[in-house]
Amino acid sequence: MSWIRYAAACLAALVGVTAVCVPTVSAQAGGTYSFDMTIPLEPGGTWAIGAIWHFPWSDVVDDEPRLDEADARVVFRDDAGAMLYSRLIARHVLCNGDCHETDAAAAVIPAQPSARRAELYTIDHLGNAVELKAVRERSAYEPVVEILSPSAGQVLTDGTVIEWRATDADGDRLEYKVLYRPSVGYWQQLPLTGRTTDTRHVFTRSGWPADDNATIAIQANDGFNTTEATVTGLRVEGNLPPELYISSPQDGTYYGVRSIVILLAYADDPEDGDLPVSWESDLDGPIHTINWNDGSQGVHRLTASAADSGGLTASATVTIYIGVRPSPALFFPFACKSDHAGVRYGTATARSVTLTWVHASMSRRSWNSSDGSTANRGA
Repeated sequence: MSWIRYAAACLAALVGVTAVCVPTVSAQAGGTYSFDMTIPLEPGGTWAIGAIWHFPWSDVVDDEPRLDEADARVVFRDDAGAMLYSRLIARHVLCNGDCHETDAAAAVIPAQPSARRAELYTIDHLGNAVELKAVRERSAYEPVVEILSPSAGQVLTDGTVIEWRATDADGDRLEYKVLYRPSVGYWQQLPLTGRTTDTRHVFTRSGWPADDNATIAIQANDGFNTTEATVTGLRVEGNLPPELYISSPQDGTYYGVRSIVILLAYADDPEDGDLPVSWESDLDGPIHTINWNDGSQGVHRLTASAADSGGLTASATVTIYIGVRPSPALFFPFACKSDHAGVRYGTATARSVTLTWVHASMSRRSWNSSDGSTANRGA
């Protein structure tokens, strides 16, 4: 998943019949602005600046394009019209077989707390703003969000309904994002939805870790202002098992005696994060190094395993060959067809077909189709 975002505001969250005042996180608190734009490829097309979402937690902005890549300039101004921020914008390039330019663009920039207006301009050969093509203005009032369910202390399970309502004194069209903030594990914040106009979402646990203090946040955006309501103290029960992946060695690999076998495996747990991995050979027992060079001659079944703090485990196994070669496998691309007269191959008919060859051990091997069957038979 691509995670971690978002904003806030002052609100009263109704949980059942109990009103809970959620502390204000000011929309003026820094962070970043993220927004889309439309820059038409053809003259006469409609230019636009999409909804500007404020992410107070974020400090990561994207790179400004080079002048020779740029197609427009965006400018943010305050109430008096003074410029607060300006940068070049480039259209997206879509590559699907061949690459071509689209009319879509996007930017992530430092938040501009006192901005009242965003403007999108054409540019000259020096990158200077020339013609104003699109405007987005901040309205006077921010949205107000109320979370109706779940309530603090509730257990989140598959099917738990997350529901909210929101108002905007300007009558602006509102969009929402539903966010999940675990108190354990890797992620600070995970999106449960993209932008939506719905006011209801059904929770699915997926891979979220067990938690006794998770948070659900609802962001509301009116096109420029972003506010947020939260409910905390939510519980997710049931420890999830770790996952384990072996990177090296590859299954079926041959090694000479005393060659170094590099043992690499990665174990990850939703609650505990990275876990230590232990290795064991079915011939030699536990292995205490990742650069293993004293394996006995023979066919080794190597098992990597890990356990989380709740006692749940994960393991994976590969087979390698040290000083011995794997037994060769033979495949004959041979087809025959059975009918009432017998086994037919080409224009000849016989009661059976026999394939004979000499094995690497110098023993004679054969396969016979006397039962009239076909396909995927071996000896």
